[in-house]
Amino acid sequence: MPRWTFYLSPKTLTQEEKATIAQKVTDLYIGYGIPAFWINVFFHETGEGNFYSGGKYPPNAVFFHMDHAAGKFDSEEVRDEFIRKVNDIVRPILGPKGIKWEYNLYEHPRHY
Repeated sequence: MPRWTFYLSPKTLTQEEKATIAQKVTDLYIGYGIPAFWINVFFHETGEGNFYSGGKYPPNAVFFHMDHAAGKFDSEEVRDEFIRKVNDIVRPILGPKGIKWEYNLYEHPRHY
């Protein structure tokens, strides 16, 4: 069950951009055979003073993490392909705005 959680400053993304990202994330996992109802995307907008990058408030930065519950990549090649697809999802929206993005990917054991 994949879950993506974004942390960003208010008004960094429009509702339409958030919806586009959420749909592309859903499409990505459907391509791996995961049902859409298992896929969750959250956007947490933080106010000034509640999100820092490099010790400073970053009005042009987005951090997100991906949690993969009950699943792991079979190989480094599959993981690299997935990372390329992640960047392909966010780059068209964040790149033109000059927004820096950073993310972590967590793979959790199936028994949890």
